[in-house]
Amino acid sequence: MENTPNENNSDRNENIAEGATRVEWSAGFEEFAGLRAIVLRPPGASNSAVRKTDNSESNVSKSREWLLLCHGFGASAEDLFGLAEPLVRLFERQSRQPLMVFPEAPIDMSDFGIEGGRAWWPLNMARLLAMAQSNDFDSIRNEEPPGLDYARKSLVDAIDAMTERFRLSTSDLILGGFSQGAMLAADTAIRGLKQSPRRLVLFSGAMICETAWTTHAHSLDETVVFQSHGLQDPVLPIQTGRWLSEYMTQHAKHATFHTFHGGHGIPPEAIEALANL
Repeated sequence: MENTPNENNSDRNENIAEGATRVEWSAGFEEFAGLRAIVLRPPGASNSAVRKTDNSESNVSKSREWLLLCHGFGASAEDLFGLAEPLVRLFERQSRQPLMVFPEAPIDMSDFGIEGGRAWWPLNMARLLAMAQSNDFDSIRNEEPPGLDYARKSLVDAIDAMTERFRLSTSDLILGGFSQGAMLAADTAIRGLKQSPRRLVLFSGAMICETAWTTHAHSLDETVVFQSHGLQDPVLPIQTGRWLSEYMTQHAKHATFHTFHGGHGIPPEAIEALANL
């Protein structure tokens, strides 16, 4: 799978808002601390929010495991929801039925000519184009994008709301994303969550915030990381992914870096690797 220029990585699903069913799983939009997300519930799970009582247990997932994937710049929640069908098949082969959440970024890109697109933080497209033309992305390594703090807080607040509603823990979370969403997932795992995710999945991400991340690197002591990146990526060149891989290899409990012949996208083998974490 490869992206369109706005980082869309899958076809839109027209039935999501009505609660589409995939292999007896049910999906629909829900809101968490002001952030909308598509929630894909395994068979037997209630379609309503789990009410918290002193003695209640969530029926969302028997394993308590859950997955959250953040889309890229200019895409939407439906984008990575396109991975749900293969993930369901792969997980069920292992008798696993994790709750899956696909959040939608807070910034509406319609006013910028990307109808239906969203972003976690604004991008300076002229600067990115200049870096691509000169093939000089060194400055991105230590950059803290304007709006990243707000995006991280929005996601952390939403995750906190999810853990309370579904009675789950971030220690059982597989957190990930694609491109801008991968960078947000990494930033959230490193310096956002009080308890680090069990697994971190980074599709076509890049190294940013190097100084700040290094200060909080101990956060990844118990986290297993899977990262993939295309060797011919025209958006975030492979070197930006290698910098990120070096950081993860040095600081995470275990890190795997998968390169593939292709561009800015998610290959089938990366989807399978996610399901095998």
